[in-house]
Amino acid sequence: MGVTELLRSDHEQLRKQLDSLEGAMRVAPEAQFALREMCFSLTRMLGEHIKREKEALVPYRDRIQALINNRSSQDRADQRGALKGINLLLLDGLKAPVGRVVTQLARLVDELREHMNELEREVFPLVNRLAGQHSQAMATL
Repeated sequence: MGVTELLRSDHEQLRKQLDSLEGAMRVAPEAQFALREMCFSLTRMLGEHIKREKEALVPYRDRIQALINNRSSQDRADQRGALKGINLLLLDGLKAPVGRVVTQLARLVDELREHMNELEREVFPLVNRLAGQHSQAMATL
C-alpha cells in the first residue's frame, strides 16, 4: 500500500461525513443536538486522521513545508484549524444563535474540503514521488 492510499481513504470517509453534515444543516439547521452529535463524530474521525497523516508524512515533512512555503498564503483553515473551529463551535454551539453556528460550520466544512483537495492535488503526488525515489534507491543498494 502506498504512503498516501490510507490518507486518501480517510479523505473519502471524511467527505462522506461532511456530506451528511451539510445535508443535516440544509434539512434541519435548528436541530442543534443532531448537528452537535454529527460534529462530535466528525472531530473524532478528523483527529484520528490527523494523527495518521502526521505519522505517514513525517519523513517528507521538510519537502512538504517547502512546497507549502512556496505557495501564496491563503486565508483558510487547514485540518487542525478546522478541527479547532469545530470544537469551538461545539463548546459554544448551544449558546450561540443557530444561524451563526450553521454559517460558521458551513465555512469550516468548505475549508476542510478544500484543504483535502489541495493535499491530494499537490502534497500527495510529491510524497508518492519521493517514496518511489526512496524505494528505487534502496533497491539499488
